[in-house]
Amino acid sequence: MISDTLYAQYIKERQDHRILENEHAFITYQIKDKECFIVDMFVRKEYRRKGAGLSILNELKAIVEGCAVITANIWLWDSNCHGTLQGALACGFKLVGTGDAFIRVVFDLRKEKSNG
Repeated sequence: MISDTLYAQYIKERQDHRILENEHAFITYQIKDKECFIVDMFVRKEYRRKGAGLSILNELKAIVEGCAVITANIWLWDSNCHGTLQGALACGFKLVGTGDAFIRVVFDLRKEKSNG
């Protein structure tokens, strides 16, 4: 894990988001009560469909111990929204709703902990 980069400092100061970053991907997220909301996630193109997304999600799961769920919005204006949705479902997220411009997905950490 890469920690305390200049970008991470910016995200924390300007938007009060946290960032998890490694050499292949990053996730910015917020924690409110028992929910970890993924604000943004990016995996370098050459590492997509090779486990880099799942790897960083597993890192996130390990550091958000007090959370019951991880949620995210998949934005329909994103040129890769179909790939993002496929990846989220493959990682165990469930579709829970839609809005005008997004699909909402959730990963239930309580189920994973009870099965683990």
